Amino acid sequence: MIVTDASFWVSALLARDVHHSEAETLLRRMAEEEIPVVAPAFAIIEVAGALVRRTQDRVAAARTVLHLQQQPWLTLVPMTVAFAEVAANLAIACALRGADAIYVALARQEGLPLITRDAEIIQRGAAAVLVMTPTDWLRQNPEAEA
Repeated sequence: MIVTDASFWVSALLARDVHHSEAETLLRRMAEEEIPVVAPAFAIIEVAGALVRRTQDRVAAARTVLHLQQQPWLTLVPMTVAFAEVAANLAIACALRGADAIYVALARQEGLPLITRDAEIIQRGAAAVLVMTPTDWLRQNPEAEA
């Protein structure tokens, strides 16, 4: 099981993204092997906004959000006030942006690694949880040989 943030999804979904290859490879593994993935529900908002800003394609962004919501291996977790308080404390402790603190808080709550391409999360979030790039995760979890 893993937690993913919006930077991972955007890299995986946009072919022109500098980190596309590594993120797409992990996304393919997640889908093929149905690796359980957890993300805060608001991740679909961040992904939608990032995709439409970078592509100007509203229809594709909306389709992508629907597609993500239909994946059986992806669990989108709603945020409660108590969880928001934990995330706020992590934002303070790790000097994280609000959205970044939510991903870190979810990874901490679930006891899972956080997969990201966000440099600030990689640098600052590592004080609270195991933070990995898609390449890091793929190296540590090689595909089983057929």
